[in-house]
Amino acid sequence: MRVCHLFISPGHNFFGRHGQPAGEHPILAVEQIECVAGHGIRGDRFFDYKPDHKGQITFFAMEVIEAMARELNLAGVRPEVTRRNVFTRAWISKP
Repeated sequence: MRVCHLFISPGHNFFGRHGQPAGEHPILAVEQIECVAGHGIRGDRFFDYKPDHKGQITFFAMEVIEAMARELNLAGVRPEVTRRNVFTRAWISKP
């Protein structure tokens, strides 16, 4: 497996949260991330979000987003629209 993309976002963009409009925090492509055990990704919106939070880092397979794009006819969809942190691709070795 190889890592294809890394993203962080400094804030939440919940739609309609407490009757407020969605936030406008960007999703930022980064070259590397620092994962801190029990805290999350430094600089991301979920870093120290709350004790024992289970969504401190999220992974997504490129194969899945590509299949979704095909099935839903979403030409040109980019991984960052999912607001996930780490995108991977299966490593296929050739004999």
